[in-house]
Amino acid sequence: MNIAFKRFALVFALAPFSAAAMADVVTDWNVTALDASAQTNTPVQSRALAITHAAVFDAVNAIAGKYKAYVAEVKAPAGASQEAAAAASAHAVLSWLFPTQEGMLDTALTGSLAKVPDGAAKEDGVAVGKQVAEKYIAMRGEDGSARKMDYTPRQGAGQWQPTVPANAPMSAPHWAEVTPFVLKSAAELVAKGPPALDSAQFAKDLDEVRRLGARDSKERTADQTAAAIFW
Repeated sequence: MNIAFKRFALVFALAPFSAAAMADVVTDWNVTALDASAQTNTPVQSRALAITHAAVFDAVNAIAGKYKAYVAEVKAPAGASQEAAAAASAHAVLSWLFPTQEGMLDTALTGSLAKVPDGAAKEDGVAVGKQVAEKYIAMRGEDGSARKMDYTPRQGAGQWQPTVPANAPMSAPHWAEVTPFVLKSAAELVAKGPPALDSAQFAKDLDEVRRLGARDSKERTADQTAAAIFW
């Protein structure tokens, strides 16, 4: 489990809302999201966590009203429970993403809502969470992540090749075309293209990979090791 990635996922959802109860429900659903997506590959898991935490943010923010919504602008009744909204939004999104995990997710939702007093605030919070989740499902339902693409490695320096010992095929060649979460287009990151193979920048980057990527590297931190294993 990647500590760095968990931190990234939590920062987005936790930063605006510091109450202990809110931190607890978001942290709980972060773990639940990791469990629900554990059998997938890294791109799929990163997408799932991004959608989940963005939905939690919008659900809580719809009630707190402190920030601009990321995607889902929902009008929340006064006094609606932020905890219930967070749990309901995460549950609905994850149930859509991982329908085979429905039993586990339903149990997690029951546990979260048991901590919220019964009443209108709880019911309103659940309704807000579900509304937000519906908007995220509509937005990300056709984001290109389900596309299938065959990739044939090309020969020559600078071209991706399968590596030993598995010599496995590229895991997600279509992922560069999945709709980004923040950028307007992935092309914003590669507008200039990679550095030339005979350039000083390429040599510098390659040296960094060798120093930090070596099995017995003395420069790589524990956090970098966890991130490398995850990605």
